[in-house]
Amino acid sequence: MSYETLLFEVGSDHVATVTINRPDRMNAWNNQMCADFARLWGEIRLDERVHAVLLRAADGRAFSTGVDVKDAFVQPDNIWNHTDGGEDLGPKQNKCWKPVVCAVHGLAAGGAFYWINESDIVICSEDAEFFDPHTTFGLVPSNEPIGLARMVHPREALRIALMGNDERVSAQTALRIGLVS
Repeated sequence: MSYETLLFEVGSDHVATVTINRPDRMNAWNNQMCADFARLWGEIRLDERVHAVLLRAADGRAFSTGVDVKDAFVQPDNIWNHTDGGEDLGPKQNKCWKPVVCAVHGLAAGGAFYWINESDIVICSEDAEFFDPHTTFGLVPSNEPIGLARMVHPREALRIALMGNDERVSAQTALRIGLVS
């Protein structure tokens, strides 16, 4: 199986390793990545060789900075036909119920939470920083804090959502509030 925006391999231990692979764009997602992940999760769901998934990102400054604003998710002209751009990224939205471990390094911003919120276990490196820039750009943070509120105290999810680019959650704070284990 080959994909344009990610790498995929299955080890002899039945663990699939999925690598978000757009390091030149800080692993930000676009239409192609959404299509790649929708196809990937469907294939993993049916692949009897896969018992669990490790989700990581290519080396660089970021796990993912969310949607690629320079290669943005294209919506139909009719506003009533708009969809949630990142709904195809996560395993659960694609009905893939196999355990997913998400390994975060560097920046994890905005749309990166589609993966973080739907993973069963989230771990991170010491350099990880989590934040949701939606409010900084005058956008409503919706799916990100809703998913976060299932993982951390709603007060912490609200703080991340409302602080935007003005405050980043460090790896140590993420561990303290239960965002990572």
